[in-house]
Amino acid sequence: MSKKLDNVRIVTFKEDYNSKVGTAKGTDPIYRKGSKHAIHQRTVNQLREKGANMDVQQYDYKRAVELAKQAREN
Repeated sequence: MSKKLDNVRIVTFKEDYNSKVGTAKGTDPIYRKGSKHAIHQRTVNQLREKGANMDVQQYDYKRAVELAKQAREN
C-alpha cells in the first residue's frame, strides 16, 4: 500500500477557524467547531502555526480496511 495514508491525520476542530488573510467580516469559517477532516500532516502543521485550535489523531487505515471487509462480508 502506498505511504500516502501514513501522512493523513484526522483533525477535529475545537473552535471555528478562518484564515486571517482576506477574511471579510461575517463570512463563514473555513473549518467549523466540532467538524472532522482528514488532512495531510504538513497542512496540519501549517494550521497549528497559524493558531488553529484542534485535536489531531493518526489515521488508522488498517483498521478502516478491516471494518470495510467485515461490512462487505455481512
